Amino acid sequence: MGMVGTASTPSPNEKGFDNCAMMTAKMTSAAAQIEFPSLDFPGRTTLYPHECALRLGCHVDHIYDLIEEGILRGINIAGGNNLTDRRCVRIPIEAWRAFLAARVTA
Repeated sequence: MGMVGTASTPSPNEKGFDNCAMMTAKMTSAAAQIEFPSLDFPGRTTLYPHECALRLGCHVDHIYDLIEEGILRGINIAGGNNLTDRRCVRIPIEAWRAFLAARVTA
């Protein structure tokens, strides 16, 4: 019989740690690819629309308009397709970064 926790068989916690470390490394490398780091939110997974508005220097209504037009992707955490309930809208960091990358001018 083999010993539990030997080097040849990682424990479930070690596997989870490896996955977490890999995800963190991917997020860090994605943040490093942002051309304007001042517009990024390091370590975040979702954003509030008012945070995005502050970073861009625009009104939060403009952020909601971008979401409703499909230009900036958002998630309604209350469920359903109604993105007009503004208290329940979140923006995934990947959507925020894609939005910025698509709008960088030469």
